[in-house]
Amino acid sequence: MSFPRRSVLSLTFGVPGVILLVGALTGALFVAVSGPEVQRGWRLQVEGQDAEGVVTGKQSWEESCGRNDLDTCTRYEIRYRFAQGAGQALVDAATYDGLAEGAAVRLRYVPADPATSELQAGETLIEGGALAGLGLVFALGCGLGLWLRGRKAARMLRLRETGTMRTATVTAREPTSVRINGRRQWVIRWTDSTGATGKSRLRRMEDLPEAGAALVVYADPDGVLPAVWEGDVGTR
Repeated sequence: MSFPRRSVLSLTFGVPGVILLVGALTGALFVAVSGPEVQRGWRLQVEGQDAEGVVTGKQSWEESCGRNDLDTCTRYEIRYRFAQGAGQALVDAATYDGLAEGAAVRLRYVPADPATSELQAGETLIEGGALAGLGLVFALGCGLGLWLRGRKAARMLRLRETGTMRTATVTAREPTSVRINGRRQWVIRWTDSTGATGKSRLRRMEDLPEAGAALVVYADPDGVLPAVWEGDVGTR
């Protein structure tokens, strides 16, 4: 029995690979979106000056913040003005309740761009940096996972081309805790003609041979890399 030859891309971008790719792209999007906020916060830190202002208005509202419309969060906004301009900022409930309209506030603004201001010094940079940092960690982590999958796929295909072909016998077909599209994934375990053991990639149960079946595996002549099943990588 022959199996279709797999490519590096097809082995890398299975369901787990696609999830990692989406995660890396999402992290990169977080970094891109937070970039202007980080730049704005940095300007406030480097070029900013402190000033006195006055609260001109306040507003609170509820918005969806969970997995469904029943999960809501309350947002609090303070509007203020100062000699050089005006602005608004989201604040916590305690700050909102503690500031009445007409109350004096301390703020920080950029003299060359008075529209760039904040009520709490450093808050803009901290919030933007936190989002950028989270996105960077997510992008790098998922990107590394994707690179490792690609590296493993390349090694598996190299064994298909240069490895030692051996016959093996399936010793077990086992369920795993992994589900893809709601279906449990299985693996087979084998023992080859030299007594070495191995395990297949995740597959549906019906796509795997039963215990006792004979199969072909490609083994590393140096014994460094784990052997691969012909069904996972394709027939040589």
